Amino acid sequence: MFTLAVFLLFLLAANGAAEDYGKVSTFRGASLQNEVFYPMIAQSVNLDGQIRVNVNKKEYQLGNHNFRVNDKLEPMVSLSALRDLFHVSVSCDPDGKILLQRSSIRANLTLGKRQWTKANGAEAKLTYPPVASGDNVYLPLQDICDMLGGELSWNNKTYTADLDLSTLPPLVLPEHFDLREEQRAAKVRNQGDATTCWAYAASGAMESTFLPANPVQISPDKILGTRGYGFTDSEGGDYMMALSYFLSGKATDEEGHPLSLYEARFHQKEDQREIKESVYRWGGVSTSIYTTGDVTDGGGYNGFTKAYCYRGSEEPNHDVVVIGWDDDFPASNFSGYVPGPGAFICQNSWGEDFGEGGVFYVSYYDSNIGDQCVSYTRTEKGRSYGIIHQQDEYGWTGQVGYKKESIMAAQVFEAETEELVKAVGFYATGKDTKYEVYLVQDYRGKNSLKNRVKVAEGTLSDEGYYTVAVSGQWRIPAGKRSAAILYLKTPGASRPMAVEYTTKRMTESAITNDGEGFISKNGLSWDNVEEKVKGDLCLKVYADPVKEGGK
Repeated sequence: MFTLAVFLLFLLAANGAAEDYGKVSTFRGASLQNEVFYPMIAQSVNLDGQIRVNVNKKEYQLGNHNFRVNDKLEPMVSLSALRDLFHVSVSCDPDGKILLQRSSIRANLTLGKRQWTKANGAEAKLTYPPVASGDNVYLPLQDICDMLGGELSWNNKTYTADLDLSTLPPLVLPEHFDLREEQRAAKVRNQGDATTCWAYAASGAMESTFLPANPVQISPDKILGTRGYGFTDSEGGDYMMALSYFLSGKATDEEGHPLSLYEARFHQKEDQREIKESVYRWGGVSTSIYTTGDVTDGGGYNGFTKAYCYRGSEEPNHDVVVIGWDDDFPASNFSGYVPGPGAFICQNSWGEDFGEGGVFYVSYYDSNIGDQCVSYTRTEKGRSYGIIHQQDEYGWTGQVGYKKESIMAAQVFEAETEELVKAVGFYATGKDTKYEVYLVQDYRGKNSLKNRVKVAEGTLSDEGYYTVAVSGQWRIPAGKRSAAILYLKTPGASRPMAVEYTTKRMTESAITNDGEGFISKNGLSWDNVEEKVKGDLCLKVYADPVKEGGK
C-alpha cells in the first residue's frame, strides 16, 4: 500500500493536480475510494496554495490562504475572508462554538459538527463540518452561500471558485452591539500618569481581533520601545506609530510570540456607519477624542450614566477603543445638551474603576469621536511570510506625487537567499484606489523597469494598508536584484504615494535611506525618491525562502 501511495503522489506531480484521478484507481488492481485518495490530494492542494477565487468575475487577491479544500475536495473559507466578503460578524470561542451573524441571520455552529442552529432554534445540517487548521477556522463555502446569499461555482479540477456576491442582500446593522457580550473585548488596562493612551488603544484594538478563540496580550511598552520617532513618552504619540510597529514584522505578544498585521483600514469620523461595521466585522476600532485632565471636572462626563460628550473645537488628545454602539442611548444621559440619542461604547485605559468597568459611552455628536480611526482587519499569530523586504519600518509619514491622481513607484530589493515572492504591501491613501502590481525579476538599472510583468490589479474601497498576493511563481535566486512596481490611481489625490521621510515627529536616525526606490509619472522616466523627498517608499515585498526540494 505504501508503494502504491508513493506512486500515486508521483503521478500527481507528473500530471498536475487537475487530472481526472478516477482513472488511477484501477492501476494494478488497486481499489482506492475517494475517502482515502481525496485527503491526500487535499493536503497537496492546501500546502501548495493552489486554490483560486474569483469574486464577481475579479480575482480575489487578499490571500488565497483564506481558502482550502476539505477531504471531499470542496472549498472551505476562513473566518477572516467571511468578514471581508460577506460582511458578517463571526467568532469562535475556545470551546469551538462559532457564532455567525448577518442582519437577521444568526447561526450557532460547532467545530467538527455538521449540526447547526438557526436564530429561531431550528436545526439544520452543513454539508461538511467546520474545521480548524492552526489558528484559523474554516467553514464550507457552499453552505455559507446557501445561508447568507450569493452563488458559488466550483471547479474541482482546477480548484477555482467563482463567487457571485452581487445578489447578497445589504447588511442591516443592529441598533445595539457590544463586543463584551461576545467575549471579544480586550482586557481593560491602566496607563497611569503616562501619555501613552495611543499605545494602549492600539494594543486593545489589536488584541480584540484575536478574541475569543486566540487570546493574546500585547505589551504597550513594546510598541513604545521599538518606535523610531522623536517623541518621548511624555509627548504622546498616535495610531500611525503603532501601525508601523505592527506592520514591521517585529511585533510580538508579551511572551515574545510573533504577531502579524497585513491589513488595516482607516475611517473618517463623518462615516459612523462604516465605523460600526468595522467593529461588527473585525473587532475593536482605535479612535481619538478630546478630554481634559479630569473629565469629572466640568469635562462633559456624567459619572452616573458613564456618558461623555465634548462639543468644543479642541483637537483630539486621547485614544480609546470603540467596542460597540447603542443607537437608543438617551440624550438625557449626557451632562450637557446633545442634539439626539446614540453613543459609541468605548473602552478606556484608565483602569476598571473608571466608568462601567473601564468602559464609557461617547455621544455620536461628540466633536472628535471617529477621528484618527483605524481597524486591524487581517491579523495573524505567527508570520505568513518568512521574508519582508522593506525600507519603511516607521511607516507612512508623508506623500509624494506629481500633482495628479496617478503615480508609479518602484522598489528594488535583493534576495539574500533563494526565495519565492508571494505578495506586496502598500497604502491606499484614499478611497476607491485603483492599483496594479508588477514585478521585474532581473533588475539591472532603471532602464530594466520597462521589463515589468503584471501580477495583480484591483480597486480598494477603503483608505488603509493592504497586502496583495501576486499571481504566478516568482523565484528569485540568492544575490539577485529584483524590483516591485506599483501603479496607483486615487480619485482626487495630487500625491497618492505614501512615503516615509523626516518630519517634525521623526528623528533623523529613523530614516536609513539604504533602499533604492523610484517614482514616475508615466512609467517611462524615473526619479530617485531618496533624492526627491529624502525618504523611502512605503512598499513592502513579502517572500518565502525556497526550501530544500525546491518549494
